[in-house]
Amino acid sequence: METKSISSQLIAATTKIGNILHQIKEINSTTKLIAINAAIESSRSAQLADNFSSLSEQVRTLSTRSEEAFSEIHGLIESLRKSCSKAIAVRLADVAIDIIDKIDRNLFERNCDCQAWATFKDNVHTCNTGEGVRQSTDLIRNLVDIYEVYHDILLLNKDGIVIAAAKNNNLVGQDQSNRLWFQETINRNNVYVTDMYYSESVKNYTIAYSSPVRDENKNVIGVLSTRFNWDYIYDIIEKVKLELSSRIVLINADGTVIASKQKKEILRDNVLWLGAGEQSIMGRRGFSIETARNGQWKAYGYSKTKGYNAYTGKGWSIIVDEPITIENPRVMIETFQERQDLRQNEAETKAKANSESANAELLQITHQLGESIETINRINNVTTTLALNAAIRADRAGDEGRAFSVLAEEVRAFSQKSDLLTEEINSTLDSLNHVVQETASARLADAAFDTIDKVDRNLFERNCDVQAWTTFAEVIHCAETGEGVEATCALLKEIHTIYEVYYDIYLLNQKGIICASAIRQDLIGQDQSDRDWFQQTNQGKLTVTDMYKSETAGAYTVSYCAPVKNRTGQIVGVITTRFNWNFIVDIINAALVYSDCQVYLLNLNGFVIASANNKDFLKRDFSKFEAFRLASEGNNGFIVESDPETNHIYLIGYARTEGYNRYKGKGWIILILQHKGFK
Repeated sequence: METKSISSQLIAATTKIGNILHQIKEINSTTKLIAINAAIESSRSAQLADNFSSLSEQVRTLSTRSEEAFSEIHGLIESLRKSCSKAIAVRLADVAIDIIDKIDRNLFERNCDCQAWATFKDNVHTCNTGEGVRQSTDLIRNLVDIYEVYHDILLLNKDGIVIAAAKNNNLVGQDQSNRLWFQETINRNNVYVTDMYYSESVKNYTIAYSSPVRDENKNVIGVLSTRFNWDYIYDIIEKVKLELSSRIVLINADGTVIASKQKKEILRDNVLWLGAGEQSIMGRRGFSIETARNGQWKAYGYSKTKGYNAYTGKGWSIIVDEPITIENPRVMIETFQERQDLRQNEAETKAKANSESANAELLQITHQLGESIETINRINNVTTTLALNAAIRADRAGDEGRAFSVLAEEVRAFSQKSDLLTEEINSTLDSLNHVVQETASARLADAAFDTIDKVDRNLFERNCDVQAWTTFAEVIHCAETGEGVEATCALLKEIHTIYEVYYDIYLLNQKGIICASAIRQDLIGQDQSDRDWFQQTNQGKLTVTDMYKSETAGAYTVSYCAPVKNRTGQIVGVITTRFNWNFIVDIINAALVYSDCQVYLLNLNGFVIASANNKDFLKRDFSKFEAFRLASEGNNGFIVESDPETNHIYLIGYARTEGYNRYKGKGWIILILQHKGFK
């Protein structure tokens, strides 16, 4: 049996209520007509007139009151239709905001990569002298293998000649000096990012990130340029949980489609004909109800990039749509009011799902509609009683009251039928409220999945970083010989500045002695050989700790550790990072949930390791919750349960890490709690 989407359930419930009210209105009109006929019938006899004229008048009065109530309900039905459409569209807007944020975070990493790799000594040496091409080639090939998200990495000299390529060796020797990306990188002496384009060299869609390579005097001596694998943008889009009929497109600053499941649209179609498209490229975020090119009505959510940290973005936007079937559709285009910088006020660091206010509006209208239906119910009850009394009196009147008795019975029958229909409306309103609650529940489950996915993607990058840095010639030389400490510290500090996401980066020799540091150079000489992370890594394993409070960093962190090997493959040391945990807390706070929700990241033992309140870190325990158990088994969903200790009842969305690419994750879990009362 096919399960109806939440959107179709909302529309269906609204349509059903409208149809039932139309039937009740017809019944009311018929009842009023019967009352008029009854008054005429009673006027034919003085005896009947005394008994029934006042009853007929009361029935007509009640029918008039019903008509007034119907007028109010008609307005509420129109508001309900509009509110249902809005709720669907706003949900899509939340999805669009989340997708573009995930893309921004990914491309921020790509921006950092090319800057860091341009500082690698082998690459600098090759650009400066034309020598060491093999070492540079091995280096960038290793980077492509580690990070997995690149088609290729190219190294060019200052004249624009490709001197090394990670994958496409046929490009070596080619002159790229006429390419815009090369010229802009040289002229700006800064990172240049292309728009998405089709690359003949990699035979695929890509973005080129290019960074100047500088000598020790900061003179530009070449360019390092990456070719990002565009399939990883599709990976982000395809993981979004939407209806099969929904569609997601990524557009550039000109409104041209650069990602879509309909591949024929890419770099060919433009969405500026669409209100949502026009609003998004103007830098806005919001939703619309409008028609597609084929005339089909759709709900749209749109969101333009805001960039992430030092990466300002390329002016791209995400547009998400879903077909809707509604009565009396009207074009609606609305934008969200932009909030001030969240970091200006610590009390406002949490993001908020825009769908919260839309759902609240929908529930308010259904409540008002329920009250109006109750008014009609009361009128029907009085009408039924009057009809019953009229029937009794008509029976006493004998033959003269027989005709009036038939009319009274018809009034009572219609009134009872109206009662049944209003009961059906109340049932439908209950269903509508249930669907709205289901929407809120699904939002929590989806937000849990999206949030843990962002955490996974971020930590995948950290796993790649630490492996990449083990290939620095300075790092290898310093770990192996103890020489070049000052140069190695300077290199690690430069990397630290580029990536922004680390408290510190340490290099240890094979004995576990810190021999270089990006920030805490006072730690050089300390013995860390008794640390578990060092011992495991020194055995050749990539090691990732759980979250903990670092004494050296003075903050919560995760350590990523990789063995440093010399040219013969012998382990000569360990490089380890102290990840800035605030970047995970930032992901937690960016979760698009309702304002009364709390988001928690848990370790595999159920302890909180990230939330809006760091007082919970490593103290609050969710291991006894059923949601934690379900998530631990790899499930993603929502559940209503009570806290075993406090008896607070919560709606909880949950999801467990799936890892990302070769990074398998740490078994961490996201729980999103919405308080529902007490047991």
